[in-house]
Amino acid sequence: MTNRNTLLTPETKDTLQALQTYILHNLDKTLTIESLTKQTGLNPSKLKAAFSHFAGQTIHQYIIQQRLQKATELLQSTNKPMKEIASLVGYSERNFYALFQKHKHCSPHSLRSFPVE
Repeated sequence: MTNRNTLLTPETKDTLQALQTYILHNLDKTLTIESLTKQTGLNPSKLKAAFSHFAGQTIHQYIIQQRLQKATELLQSTNKPMKEIASLVGYSERNFYALFQKHKHCSPHSLRSFPVE
């Protein structure tokens, strides 16, 4: 079986690793294919195909996963209001609840370790 990364050039791998770091540091921003193509210099088709090949998931799936992971960490380690956590991971409060429930199969409140002041 071929490793999915063997078909990517070293330069493309470096670009995609840098993109993953960029995404992690900008979860609160609007992250679109257009903005990410500007960040990487890759055209949209190449970016989508290369990222899926590299990460084993689409860019959209990766962004959702990282946003919800960060939200989970914030829910468990802070007493920030839900609205603020949603904003810190790039969602409106309403969208945050729906996505969290859909992907984590529980409410954000159920992961809360600290009471909200």
